[in-house]
Formats: sequence, C-alpha cells, structure tokens
Amino acid sequence: MKVLTMKLLILALSVVALRADNNATCLAGTGASLTDQECTDRGIVDAATCDAENDGSVCAYVEAVCTDDDGNACTTNSATDGVCAVANVDDDTVCDDLDADT
Repeated sequence: MKVLTMKLLILALSVVALRADNNATCLAGTGASLTDQECTDRGIVDAATCDAENDGSVCAYVEAVCTDDDGNACTTNSATDGVCAVANVDDDTVCDDLDADT
C-alpha cells in the first residue's frame, strides 16, 4: 500500500509540474494517516503550516509555481500565501503611468 501511495504522489507531483501555473498544495504524505482534504485543511500558506511534522510523513507541501507568461510587461505573477495572483508592476518601471502602482 505504501508503494502505491508513493507512486500516486509522484504521479500527482509530475502532473502538477507540467501545468504552467499552480497554487501550492498540501496533500497526504508518505504515511497517509490523513486524507488529501485533511491535509489541505491544514493550509497552503507555507511548508511549516502544511507539514507540521517536518518530514512529509503525514502531509506533503508543494510550493506554488507561478509563471509570468502572459506577455504583459506591466504585470507580474507571484504567490502570496500559496496562491498565484497577477499584480501590476511598480511605477518606477517602463510601465509608469503616474498612477501609484497601477
């Protein structure tokens, strides 16, 4: 059962890696004593919140992957508390429209 769980976890992580933009996840760890939902309920803010045991045995944290590939030089895509979001770049760049950070 542990081998199957590990294979499924590796498969899930591989699928996540193929997608362009992904929020952080907190899923069942190698010991699978909690469900994916129970781990998600712990939170995706950071690894310490998700993986309180600090070894991936109960829950495993995967950081958000936010790609900035929309072609708009005036926006950026980054994660805050594990969630990807698009934001305007600071006005001290070539995108300066003299309207504070918009």
